[in-house]
Amino acid sequence: MQDNGLTQQILSRLDAIGAKLGVAAQAVWGFYIRQAYVEGITCLLIGLLALALCIAGSCLLPRMWNWDFGIMEDGYRKKNSHTEGPAYFFYCIGLVTFGGVAVTYLYNSVTPLLNPGYWAFQQLVSNMK
Repeated sequence: MQDNGLTQQILSRLDAIGAKLGVAAQAVWGFYIRQAYVEGITCLLIGLLALALCIAGSCLLPRMWNWDFGIMEDGYRKKNSHTEGPAYFFYCIGLVTFGGVAVTYLYNSVTPLLNPGYWAFQQLVSNMK
């Protein structure tokens, strides 16, 4: 069932934006559709970059186990759990953060790329509130 009040509000919003720009409402809708693709591609690229950083960091994690965060004693390195633990902890927090950013941006790129009309509709409705 379609809400005619909401449809009329959206159409009047498109007409008002078109009147300010000096174009028809159909052209404004086309701008929103093109913007959906731009938004989707931008989110996809940022998500892929964050995912690549997360994967690269995950590949580096096993090598960190061999790094020596110890202190010098008599010219020799001595393992020191007071410095190793926080280093591994913050490194893992960074990986989780980049993973979360990657998932968020990749998720947000799905709707604009696969259904740009729905994304445009969401933008118009959110601008009306």
